[in-house]
Amino acid sequence: MAEDGESTELTGPKSRLLLAVVMNFAIVVIVGFVANELWGGGDERTGPNPTVSPAESCGGGVPGAVLALDAKTGSLRWSALVGDADQLLLVDDVVVAAGGGVVRALDTEDGIARWCRDVSVNEDGAKGAVLAGGRIVVATQQGVMAFRPGDGKVAWTKSGLWDQLGGAPDLVVLNRRAVPLATKGPGGTPADLPVDRVIEAFDATTGKSAWTLNEPATRFTETGATQLMTGPGGVVYVGGKPIDLHGQVVTPPGCPASTPASRLQLTVARSSGLQHRIEVAVCDADSGKRIWAKTVPGYQAEMIDQTVVVSDQSNGTGVTLSSSQSKLTGYRAADGSVDWQLDLPQSFGLWPAGSGAFLWTTGRNPLTFVDVATHNVSWSVNPGNPGRSRKYRDSDDVRQVIYDPATDGIYVLLVAQEPYRD
Repeated sequence: MAEDGESTELTGPKSRLLLAVVMNFAIVVIVGFVANELWGGGDERTGPNPTVSPAESCGGGVPGAVLALDAKTGSLRWSALVGDADQLLLVDDVVVAAGGGVVRALDTEDGIARWCRDVSVNEDGAKGAVLAGGRIVVATQQGVMAFRPGDGKVAWTKSGLWDQLGGAPDLVVLNRRAVPLATKGPGGTPADLPVDRVIEAFDATTGKSAWTLNEPATRFTETGATQLMTGPGGVVYVGGKPIDLHGQVVTPPGCPASTPASRLQLTVARSSGLQHRIEVAVCDADSGKRIWAKTVPGYQAEMIDQTVVVSDQSNGTGVTLSSSQSKLTGYRAADGSVDWQLDLPQSFGLWPAGSGAFLWTTGRNPLTFVDVATHNVSWSVNPGNPGRSRKYRDSDDVRQVIYDPATDGIYVLLVAQEPYRD
């Protein structure tokens, strides 16, 4: 035993063995940490592997992923990485993921890519792709390209730079400045003045010009191009004006919205008063007459099976955002009366999916399907997001949801977000 003030040294076989064990353990810990940093192995913040390999999805990578779910049970059929895709289109037996300069057509049955095309997506606020006339039409920096969905071959092209791209059943509608944007204003600062705009429509199948509409500068600002929307019967809404297939303003004016459900149409507008309320209205698409309108607590509304479904994150107050609860309310489309209400965990987004509503909720099983007929939750699942990685792991953002009645499948586009901190 050492006396007070004397040091004790580790000597002898047992001490050397203990030192070797400690050093080996430290090496194992360091190697494991380095491997985890390099390859993300065992990191619970990363998502599951996709069922479709990146090679089978045209080299798809993070942060975008498409999940194919069974609409009846919510079970996962397949998953595929789709890179920077930011929208989905469904045509025939392919689901198209477009964005980030790539258009991918995935087979609805197994998720394997039928074809993919590299495009230069318009960076000036245009919608990347629309479906019209059986063509997948994409806005690029060089113009517009229309692809055949079966094989991905180019059906037609149109040169020029447009700010917005819209699609009616048989038309492609494009919105552009009538004159080049002035680069300097008074005092040498960038100009932000209203400019004339041109709305052009093309036959979606052939690419031939259908009509041209000139819009005066007083109705638009340079940064606020009109929203292009579509309605039943091929009507295109340009700046709130319904335009028919021949470029003529529809009389009577019709409903200024784009959510058809039989002859009834739903319009949704943010209330000018309290933040957590919206104004919903239903009108007759044939006569253009409004049937009813009311301001209700909520953020989003969809017409599903003759029911106006409203998602409300204020949980019915219309004033304060709830941190834990949301309320889903069904209003009868015929008269606006409340048919049912359902309490849910805090939810984000509302997408029609066949006879039900699809939501992204907080909690352990975020993907939720509500049957509108029974107004009950049919299923809630958490299949994970393959788009989550060491870089993209902060949250799983449901960007878009599409229902396919042919396969009774729900296709979900998830885009993981970059973390605020590492």
